[in-house]
Amino acid sequence: MTHASDVLVISADAALGGALREAGRQTADIALLFHPGGVEATVDEALLTRAAVMVVELDAARRDHLLALQSLMPRCGARPVVVLVDTCADAVQRWFFQIGVRDLLRRPVQGEDVLAACRRLLSGRLDPPSDYAEV
Repeated sequence: MTHASDVLVISADAALGGALREAGRQTADIALLFHPGGVEATVDEALLTRAAVMVVELDAARRDHLLALQSLMPRCGARPVVVLVDTCADAVQRWFFQIGVRDLLRRPVQGEDVLAACRRLLSGRLDPPSDYAEV
């Protein structure tokens, strides 16, 4: 039996947490960990250490969210980070990738799509599915 990979979800959105929990029930390869305080709340070091992938939901129009993500990234080390946003400017998209974000998904997003992005990163594949738009 293979060990499930831990995915840390950093989000204050209860609906997103519910969608991910529902999608997670369908799979045994990913175990979800939740930090419900959002990106601006301090994340417990034990959760960061356990996680193989981070999923961070934030508001790209809020400077405090962007600064919180920027301070979180060095603590993630080599762990891949997936960011979920409603909308963001092209310059902010580029900045996400410059600071080390590995994937960017626009909300609303299905829980299955978030888990698929995590699986891609866990498998080491860098190429997105062919139906992704190019940045």
